[in-house]
Order: sequence, then C-alpha cells, then structure tokens
Amino acid sequence: MSERILTRTALISNLCETLQTNYKKNVESKSCPSITID
Repeated sequence: MSERILTRTALISNLCETLQTNYKKNVESKSCPSITID
C-alpha cells in the first residue's frame, strides 16, 4: 500500500516538474516579461 502511494507521489511531482519546464521554455521562446510564475 505504501509503495503505491510513494509511486503516485513521485509521478505527480515528476509531472509538475515537466509542466514547469515546458512552461518556462514557452515563456522564454515568446520572451514575454509580463508573464510570471508565482
């Protein structure tokens, strides 16, 4: 049971990192200073 929860947490955090990385790339490619991540 605990293994399943840990795996799920790892997948979610990995997904978050991927989304943040893609978002930063998109913002940088557009070079739009008005968009900020908080």
